[in-house]
Amino acid sequence: MARHEPYDAVIVGSGAGGGMAAWVLASKGLRVLMLEAGRHYDPYAETPMFSAPRDAPLRGASTPDKAFGYYDACVDGGWEVPGEPYASAPGSEFMWWRSRMLGGRTNHWARNSFRMGPYDFKPPTRDGLGVDWPVRYEDLAPYYDKTEAIVGVYGRNDGLENHPDSSPGVLHQPPAPRVGELLIQAGCHDLDIPCVPARRAVLTRPIGNRSACFYATNCGRGCSIGAAFQTTTSFLPMALATDCNPGSAPVTSLLLMLNMGCTLFGLTPEEAFSGVTRHGARALGLGASHGTLEAGKAADFAVWDIARPAELAYRLGFNPLAYAVKDGIIGDN
Repeated sequence: MARHEPYDAVIVGSGAGGGMAAWVLASKGLRVLMLEAGRHYDPYAETPMFSAPRDAPLRGASTPDKAFGYYDACVDGGWEVPGEPYASAPGSEFMWWRSRMLGGRTNHWARNSFRMGPYDFKPPTRDGLGVDWPVRYEDLAPYYDKTEAIVGVYGRNDGLENHPDSSPGVLHQPPAPRVGELLIQAGCHDLDIPCVPARRAVLTRPIGNRSACFYATNCGRGCSIGAAFQTTTSFLPMALATDCNPGSAPVTSLLLMLNMGCTLFGLTPEEAFSGVTRHGARALGLGASHGTLEAGKAADFAVWDIARPAELAYRLGFNPLAYAVKDGIIGDN
């Protein structure tokens, strides 16, 4: 087995917790190793957002291997995973969904994102049941704000009891209610029952390279535009994009980084290019102004004398740079 330099942190799993940890630690300059039991998954390339039922076996119906249908985003997972049994207490019906894939269960969930309220942290104080948490809601409130801002959560501040508001400007505007929801809202109003928009980790305004939702396809299929939160379109690309830093990876050769990404870590050339361009800009907080060629962004790019982009990743020992453009000015390096 090849020997490597020691890592500062080893993270097991690439889902919600592992993805957040990888991004935070890598962005601080730590050398991070992530272990994932499943295969690589690229929602930008693999998500069948617009595929029709007629194009799928059994018209996309559920099967023992795909409980939520042929087009469901979950890979190599389900209620039961071969060789990984679990037990439930007698009389209980607990069912544990698992996904063996990059991003874990963040690729497969309803995106409902609710805060725990003050009552949830101190239940015995209120009703004598359970155990008090060692922290209060007030201690975690700033981190709820941070997470909602990074993930992208829509909702509304309604001042409901034990349903805490977010800080101003954190939540995205919720989508307009549909006809059925308007009927429910009217009925609740007549009964004096609060009826408010849910809070969901779905963008209604762009964040970096993640686009706003256009409300046209099933979230369970995955999201190739990055609107529905999953670590494979947010935390993990951002963590990978931090690989050049003075603390743990002082390598300034873009071509070498492309080569290592493809040959050592199994990335496709397209994935590697995304890591050193748009994801790199986003990791530095520059996604709105750098990283992609778009009107209004900084005109920084390179022109390469090659036949196809993959040559930059797989050919070493040469520099096919024709010229570079920096701040709109053409130069030779």
